[in-house]
Amino acid sequence: MLTEENEVKVKEAYIQKIVPGRREMKTKEYLFINFNPYDTQSYLIDSIYYLNKVFYIQKHQLNYQIELNTGGDAKNKEYADSSESSGTIFYHQRNTRFYKKLNGITRKETLFLP
Repeated sequence: MLTEENEVKVKEAYIQKIVPGRREMKTKEYLFINFNPYDTQSYLIDSIYYLNKVFYIQKHQLNYQIELNTGGDAKNKEYADSSESSGTIFYHQRNTRFYKKLNGITRKETLFLP
């Protein structure tokens, strides 16, 4: 059973396309999520649903840079969302599982690298 909870708070979430300065490198689009400080040892983020894809989280930290073309198809359609401005964060503390709706994802200007 999942419980909607607000222990993990997002400071900022945005999409940004990054264009490398060298032609042989590919342009990539990322979802950046920056959290307010929380106990990353107690609350562990499992995955993030965004644009009907699931992105599994391997490291527990306060800031994430998720490459958008790497996700798999979201299995649980109840939490999947095709909106570019929202997603869902799944996390747990011991045996209790939580989710948090992520709203207000913005798009920043494309970043052109030298």
